[in-house]
Amino acid sequence: MNRMRRNFLHELYVLLSLAAVFASTSLPVEALEWGVSSPSSMRLNPEPVFRVTKERGFKVLRIGVNLTKDTEQTEGPMLANAVRLAKTYGIKLQPVFGFPFRWGDRTDAGRYPAGDREALYQQGYNRTYEFVKQFKHEIDQWELENEINLVARDRNDKRLFGHGMTAVEFEMPSMEDWAAVLRGASDAIDRINQESGLPEKDIEYDVHDVRLS
Repeated sequence: MNRMRRNFLHELYVLLSLAAVFASTSLPVEALEWGVSSPSSMRLNPEPVFRVTKERGFKVLRIGVNLTKDTEQTEGPMLANAVRLAKTYGIKLQPVFGFPFRWGDRTDAGRYPAGDREALYQQGYNRTYEFVKQFKHEIDQWELENEINLVARDRNDKRLFGHGMTAVEFEMPSMEDWAAVLRGASDAIDRINQESGLPEKDIEYDVHDVRLS
């Protein structure tokens, strides 16, 4: 058990985002909430991750949710279990959405054969709408992965990951494609809030990447 605990601690430290999650950008420094990104092993045995997160004084757990055809039967139950544990340990969840386009799938496994920008918008919108609706009373902050440098390539056909930090490097068609997916996801969350009469949800983008307006 001690070895397992040390392993989880090690994974947490290795995967620490060490980025403060702001409840609001207008709040004073004292209002920062510190959080960690969950390790991949959390899917097999999530409770130790919540326990260690609480023991170490972190308030937020960032958890990846992949909205793809291959995972649509498993991500809902996985997050439902995480919600239950988050309540038990007093931890705030911040799910981070990944979409098929993230892995190069423009058609969402053939659902939108055209694969154009409208198809990408529908991919983000419909995947997000069906999923978020399940948790509209449980999660008040969603994060949309926007690491365009994971898929964009420079003039030498090398991935931008690690060095694509200028506006010129990011001004490329793949950036517009990614923005279409994220606009769809953001619009879906807004629609759920309006339909349910809920307060506007926070929609976060990865703080270390380019923000889309």
